[in-house]
Amino acid sequence: MTHEQPPAGQLFSDDEWQRLQTEDIQAGKAIVYLMSGIFVIGLVLYMIVAWSVT
Repeated sequence: MTHEQPPAGQLFSDDEWQRLQTEDIQAGKAIVYLMSGIFVIGLVLYMIVAWSVT
């Protein structure tokens, strides 16, 4: 089984790398915001249940 060697030189231009990095940062922020939102919703639901039981 043989594998092709990657082409020599840059695969992406500097502008493309910058755009990819910017998109990665935006995606990371979106993930953190979504995870924070899920955590807060779970915390609120937990507090409602804890308050209703006492």
